[in-house]
Amino acid sequence: MTSARKQHDRFWCGKPRCNQRRFEAPSACDYDGMRQILKLQREEMGSRMDAALANIQRLPPEAFPMLPPVIAGVLRKRNCTVPQPWTEGGARNVIQGEFCAKGQTGWAVLASVEEWTELLVFRHANDLDPLVCCPAVGDEYYLYLDEDDNPIGYSRLLTTVDREYITEHVDREVVPELPYLDHDGINDAVIAHSSVTWYYQADEQLYLPTRRRKV
Repeated sequence: MTSARKQHDRFWCGKPRCNQRRFEAPSACDYDGMRQILKLQREEMGSRMDAALANIQRLPPEAFPMLPPVIAGVLRKRNCTVPQPWTEGGARNVIQGEFCAKGQTGWAVLASVEEWTELLVFRHANDLDPLVCCPAVGDEYYLYLDEDDNPIGYSRLLTTVDREYITEHVDREVVPELPYLDHDGINDAVIAHSSVTWYYQADEQLYLPTRRRKV
């Protein structure tokens, strides 16, 4: 196993980083660690990583006809595409749910520009200023590695999860007590590794790690 693979697996499979009282997302130091892993992976994999990045399927907003026109327009204006996971399935990583308030339908999108992707949360169908759920991360960090450390494809996947799912899957060692939940969350998963649920209360972001599981 290469040193890049060891660090990659240690980050995704170790104990999630979370402030138990305030449910804070990973700190700037955590993202610095991710960038160091990216640098090491690129040094060790070279052309294999470049080829895998080039093969990521990236869909334009037009590939998601269910998107409200205003949201599709925001994505087009930002020159965003939506990266697709390597596993089989239809168009993914654009999801709908009541993410910011009960009874208010919103959308979450993995929005990619020049191989960097951020998670945008639109509060409602006419939201021109979406929430940025987490900082942009290089797509190479989400490349799935096989047993021989060959990058296969993009491994990030969004799904809408309800209160029952969050209650059942949250890592109680990290989050012993949940806040009051009355609407949907956004499950942000690394296929075959780990996931976190992003949950909003009055535009305040809560970071709820879930137990490691396969997606």
